[in-house]
Amino acid sequence: HIPLQWMLSMAYFVQWFFGRLIEFLGKIFFSLRFERLEHLKECDLPVIFVSNHKSWIDHFIIIAGALRRRGVVPIHVLVADKIYARPVVGTICKMLGAYPARYKSGLDVSLAPLINGLKRGECVGLYPEGKINLNHNEFGSPRPGAAWLAIKTGRQVLPMAIKGLEGFSWESLFFGRRKVSIRFGSPFFINENLENREGVDSATKLIMEEIISLYNGIQ
Repeated sequence: HIPLQWMLSMAYFVQWFFGRLIEFLGKIFFSLRFERLEHLKECDLPVIFVSNHKSWIDHFIIIAGALRRRGVVPIHVLVADKIYARPVVGTICKMLGAYPARYKSGLDVSLAPLINGLKRGECVGLYPEGKINLNHNEFGSPRPGAAWLAIKTGRQVLPMAIKGLEGFSWESLFFGRRKVSIRFGSPFFINENLENREGVDSATKLIMEEIISLYNGIQ
């Protein structure tokens, strides 16, 4: 087995590299803005990042912003099982410190790696929609994973929204001249009980509402 500390160091380096690369390309080929970065400094680490999901580079955009504060990166996320199983892409996911989502295994199994990461002081990220939504101003129904994780671990949730990456492709990166913004929101705790299903549902709705509010506030 690869030592944990070595894996974390590799995840940091790989995330730092891709985060800097995407930010560099973003500033050259499209207008990339980071808004309300002060909220990143307010959160109590480790934190649970939550965001809408518009493209496969969302995670790297989030990392680029998160690098403004020491100790936030690496941010561990879950990746769809079928993507994680691909030979080349799966290897990159492992190097990034991502874990397979283990779909239909139950939240306690799927989120176990993120729970352990938070216990070690590492930040994690979840996309409540559970998949990429390509359409502008549209959002998928939120899943309870982020709320469940926040209640289970007692860690803060840091909401954010990404706008401008709808329908992203490499071609649109180099020739689209799109305007992309990522806005950080205020971190908050969720005071609910996992035994209260209504409370978990309410927290799930609250998280998505925060993300949508941030998205709609981006000009």
